[in-house]
Amino acid sequence: MNDSLIAHGLTSLATPANLKWTVIATSGNWSQQADYVNDLVIIREVKVYIVGSASPGGWDIAQSTRMIEDPRFPGTYYSYIQLTGGNEIKFVNGQNWPPFPGAVDWGQDPAGPAGTITDVNENNIAVTTTGVYRVTFDLANKKYYLQTAVSNGIGGMGMIGDFQGWSQPATKMSYIGVNKFILLANMNTNNEFKFHDGNAWDNSANNLNRWFAVDNANGGKMVVDPGSGFDNFKWTGASGRTRAIWNGSNTTDLKYLLNSAAEMRVVGNGMTGVPDWNPGASPQMTYTGNGTWTITLPLDANEEIKFLAGNDWGAFDYEDNSGQSQATGTPRPIQWDGGPNFKTPATAGTYTITLNENLQTVTIN
Repeated sequence: MNDSLIAHGLTSLATPANLKWTVIATSGNWSQQADYVNDLVIIREVKVYIVGSASPGGWDIAQSTRMIEDPRFPGTYYSYIQLTGGNEIKFVNGQNWPPFPGAVDWGQDPAGPAGTITDVNENNIAVTTTGVYRVTFDLANKKYYLQTAVSNGIGGMGMIGDFQGWSQPATKMSYIGVNKFILLANMNTNNEFKFHDGNAWDNSANNLNRWFAVDNANGGKMVVDPGSGFDNFKWTGASGRTRAIWNGSNTTDLKYLLNSAAEMRVVGNGMTGVPDWNPGASPQMTYTGNGTWTITLPLDANEEIKFLAGNDWGAFDYEDNSGQSQATGTPRPIQWDGGPNFKTPATAGTYTITLNENLQTVTIN
């Protein structure tokens, strides 16, 4: 169907194809068109990925990063991603290189100004400086934008709302992975806010600010906010330190988390003199700021622990993402969306545990 649309001049993949369909009855030299005409709108799903030596997956196209589609601007895709300076990227429409059937890749147009794309004799796109970028790909207008909060305020993710006086610039969140950010901030009950990736309210073009709100009429889904018709996010828990996570790792289903960050406990069967797997009787860590918690306590050898942000099961928790490392003095990656418990060191003793939510690591010294 796509090939037929292109053959008949409907070449913009990002633009909905508005068609009319009917039937004609024929008999010999006679024909009669039906009185009824069907209106059809065909929308072609276009997937866009970032690939290249500057990206987390390198030039391995199977590890390329899928971008988020912006419903406000047909043909626009964006991603929040850390890129490595001195390297390159390009855009692809799938996880196969041409000449795979249907595969297309885009890069800098050598005949156009910087920021224009083509899929014919294109150059790779240079990334000069390492940083967290908002990368925007505009297929409809053949443009791309690499923007960082450092250069122009746009890039990464932030929060703006009652907790900081609705004052621009938005409070920047910590980048913890592609399309993932976290912030621990003090909020009062019923404080409202928006997730906001820039320093201003102008969102009239796809290279300007984006902010996000809640579609409460659609199950509380997080959406790109066009300015009306949606609700602010609201913290309904007790006043105090709150954990906010913006999670676009599923590019077709953006999500967020809000939960209390008033406490963090070490729970498990690996602590000397502490009841096994009893959240209410487990020791609390000390919050030292910047997303960091610490505690010193005796650990048993070769047992298990985890981190729980409350005094009972069901609270937000962190699991191991290191492959069951028992290393001491080395940060181990963590995760909150499912995984095994952390292993205690191979030797029993008194250790200092540092949990860094902004870096998404735990270190046992």
